[in-house]
Amino acid sequence: MAAKGLAGEERNRTMGVLLASPITRRRVVLEKAAAIAIMVIATSAATMAGTLVGIWIAGLELSVVNLLAASVHLAAWGLFIGAVALALSAATGRSAVATGGATGLFVVAYATASFLPVDPDLADWARLSPFYYYVNASVQPMVNGAHWGNISVLVAAAALLTAASVWLFNRRDLRG
Repeated sequence: MAAKGLAGEERNRTMGVLLASPITRRRVVLEKAAAIAIMVIATSAATMAGTLVGIWIAGLELSVVNLLAASVHLAAWGLFIGAVALALSAATGRSAVATGGATGLFVVAYATASFLPVDPDLADWARLSPFYYYVNASVQPMVNGAHWGNISVLVAAAALLTAASVWLFNRRDLRG
């Protein structure tokens, strides 16, 4: 959704029609970002609801507060990855670049945060990975609850990427 928000409009040649109305490029980007945020939050809430149903069916005991914490972490991660895709879409106008770039970042971030801590000499480098702030061995929101510092890092990074998206989209010559 984030990758096709801007680039899809260009590919379908509907961006010109959209921008012919009295709407600024800034508003277009911010409304696409808001739609992404709504989708991410709804998906995180649905994931939590489904997990609650599964826990109830299985008869397991699990802290609902910690499940909510894990859902908030998931939403923050989703906002970050969505903002990466939006920024790449704004910069290039190509949904394949935005999708591939966001997916590539996800894979590299996951691998970095997962495998660097195995070596104690490299463990501190895992903090460079955005995935580290989603979930890592010391955070574990399902066990320890929300880590608001890590959530704040991801949300702040998403906000910066959204601002960069506005700037990039304003500077680029559009194709349609």
